Amino acid sequence: MSLNKDVLFLIFKELNKKSLYLCLFVNRIWCNTAVPILWRKPNPFNKSIDVLFNILLLSLSEESRNTLKNHGINLIKETYKRPLFNYINFWKCLDLSFIERMIFQIEKSKRSIVRNEILKLFINDNTNFIGLSISQNLDYQLHHISGFECCFSKLQSFYCSSSIDQNILEKLAKTCKSIKKIKYDIHDPIDYHGIIKLIEVQNNLNDIRLSCSDLSYFEFLEKSLYFINLLKLEIRFNETNLNRSIRKKFKYLGNLSLSFPNLKILKVRNVPLRIMKNVIEGTKGQLSEITLDSCNEEYIRIIYQNCPYLKYLKLPYLPFYIRTPITEFENLLINCQYLNGLVISGVDNHDKLFEIITRSSPITLFKFDFFSFRKINLKNIKLFFDNLKDRKPILLKINNANYLENTEEKQQFEYLVQEYKAKGIIKRYFIGLDVNSKDFEWFD
Repeated sequence: MSLNKDVLFLIFKELNKKSLYLCLFVNRIWCNTAVPILWRKPNPFNKSIDVLFNILLLSLSEESRNTLKNHGINLIKETYKRPLFNYINFWKCLDLSFIERMIFQIEKSKRSIVRNEILKLFINDNTNFIGLSISQNLDYQLHHISGFECCFSKLQSFYCSSSIDQNILEKLAKTCKSIKKIKYDIHDPIDYHGIIKLIEVQNNLNDIRLSCSDLSYFEFLEKSLYFINLLKLEIRFNETNLNRSIRKKFKYLGNLSLSFPNLKILKVRNVPLRIMKNVIEGTKGQLSEITLDSCNEEYIRIIYQNCPYLKYLKLPYLPFYIRTPITEFENLLINCQYLNGLVISGVDNHDKLFEIITRSSPITLFKFDFFSFRKINLKNIKLFFDNLKDRKPILLKINNANYLENTEEKQQFEYLVQEYKAKGIIKRYFIGLDVNSKDFEWFD
């Protein structure tokens, strides 16, 4: 019995791109089902970009082809046939920077003409996107293209920088009310009325990432961020060395009144303590995940005093040879009784870390991700495993360069971990060096 197309679609949505590609060659039904999924968000990089460019050129209307010819632009070979599918209609997430990568090979004086005709393929009354990304310095007058309101009226995710024409954002705000995720890079916000308006009119916005080049732009938060529904907030400042003029503004910045009563996830980078304190206090104790790029006893104290329901914590280098941070770290483990995932990006003393976790961590904690260049004493980690035997089976990730340089030590460690996996104390593990380290299966 063959599966109908609706069932196939549900199955195919869960497949990776390699598996989906193989489905194209089974039969016509499988091909027709797989193509729209593959083309929801094409990845135009490396060798595939030329193939993709040709497909777009072949999809141009007769009017656009004539426009190119009238300007002496002959990119389309007469032997080419139009594509079997209308791939553009399947495209749901549009990253405009890929257009620049494709037309880079064209003579500079003719790029704007090709760009305009390709944009007409995407922006019209027949397309509908759920994701839009406009990179920095792309000075596109999108809001003047016919069909702009229609094709972006159902956006769910949006990325741009402050260099964007604010009129584009203001026009988006008039028709688009369904954005859930916004990423905004603040470089020179001389005028940010458009992004504020766009944020204010959203009904379901729950995920915001702000990246600022200057701490003085933090005023943007006060003018735009008050959301009952906001679940995730990421704030990044790109400057670590604060000049005197910016330091003077800290008195104002520290008094910002921020309220995020339902915020669950907070990620911060280069954010001063005073600002982070106000943000965390504004969550009313509802935070469940926190990621920090710097840490001291004050940061840790703010967390355990305001985040009783914390489940996941990612810390940078934690100096286990300094008494005060260690005391506060232990207080955090004692006070955050729902904690189940702990990531520490730099560990200088595993023995001390294992001792504190064994002594003071809540029974809920069973996910561990540690990065270190120091060797780990097998006797002490064996004791660590023994002390955690009554918990949920451990998820363990240890990033350590020593286990690449010394095969014998890594093998001994592997044998030990496999022994505890056989006992049911460890569920899954990774030992080695992962340069592109990502969170290790936190949600199982």
